[in-house]
Amino acid sequence: MAGLVAAVAGAEVPLVQLARDVYQTEHCLFLVDRKGEFGFPSYDAVLSEERRPLYVEALRDWFPADYFSITLVTNNLEPPFVPRYLFYRHKALGIGTDGGGAEGVADQCLHNGLNPRGNFASLGTLGVWDHEIGHAWSMIFFGPDGHYPSNSTVRGQMAGYSSQDGYRTGLMISGNEEDGFTWEAVPLAREQKRQRFSKQHLYVMGLEKRFPTSWVLNDPVYNADGTMSYSSLERHDHRSTLATYGPRIPSYKESQKRFRIGFVYLVRDEEELLQSYEGIEQSIEFVCNATRIHPFHPVTVPFLVETHLRASLDCRLSDLDGNTAPELRIAERHRQRTIRQGETAQIDYLVIDPDGRPRVACIEDGGACDVREDRILVSGLRPGAHFFTVQAKDEGGKTTYDHFVVDVKR
Repeated sequence: MAGLVAAVAGAEVPLVQLARDVYQTEHCLFLVDRKGEFGFPSYDAVLSEERRPLYVEALRDWFPADYFSITLVTNNLEPPFVPRYLFYRHKALGIGTDGGGAEGVADQCLHNGLNPRGNFASLGTLGVWDHEIGHAWSMIFFGPDGHYPSNSTVRGQMAGYSSQDGYRTGLMISGNEEDGFTWEAVPLAREQKRQRFSKQHLYVMGLEKRFPTSWVLNDPVYNADGTMSYSSLERHDHRSTLATYGPRIPSYKESQKRFRIGFVYLVRDEEELLQSYEGIEQSIEFVCNATRIHPFHPVTVPFLVETHLRASLDCRLSDLDGNTAPELRIAERHRQRTIRQGETAQIDYLVIDPDGRPRVACIEDGGACDVREDRILVSGLRPGAHFFTVQAKDEGGKTTYDHFVVDVKR
């Protein structure tokens, strides 16, 4: 790699110095504010509108790419050791657009994800990243705070909550206009762990064929017997979504399924760098590549799980540990297939890895994939759209993903 100066020796997580104040792990660029140019200790100054482009351009200078999103992370190093994330990205509107939009629209959140024993990062540091990246897609009938309204039947990530006890519990509505609506009080600490994007949100992202029917209850009353009263109803279904917003462009067949994401961590000095880089690297790697929720960090939901294994992230800047990540390519003509019920779809693929042939597998549940040396046979599917994620994983544990859609007609 051009500009490589030195590597920090003896580290379990490789850390490479690219220049005097620039370091990297495999998934993150670290910028050290040795000269006091970022604005520390004012963290509003560090992430100010004037300085954000400097960090974005630093990433693009070292690793040129068209990033869907660039996440800026910094840590105030004061109790409660709250890291700040700011997303600098292309807006992905999804409905009636080509997915482009203005760059520089930012979401910012605070989250206590650092190790309580000290001021260094841990696996849970990016625990709310999935929620903030969800704001990169606009939402159908979203509320003023960018979430689905609390008086709707939509649940999951990006949904709002009503509460009567200071948000210890959330009042969740379910049901339909034929059978009636009910509510339950759900502990939010439990509800907000292991959440995934709703299918309504997946539709906007281009990862669901149809917008599922949902209801909004106007002037809701949470009755003591667990039923709901209301003055009127709003029904939101696929037909009304098309009438109001037009079709999703591109459609679920052609929509992007793999997103290039960049991470930049801003530190005050090399001491903070050495305290933080391992936890940051592990957290990013887990968020981007894990296919299961971590048992001890259930709030850190991996993107693959968050999107119901319909989409993945490309977060790796470069290989630093001597093991080259595999390349996996679904044949372009097979990324979207239409078959009749009872037929078998053949999906050709190519896998490349100079370190040896990795294991290739479909990671969806259902067992419809028969993975062979250069093709995947998919059979036994019911009518409808089926999203598949294919994983190539080498002996060193490095993974890459690709995706295809099979639309089954009756």
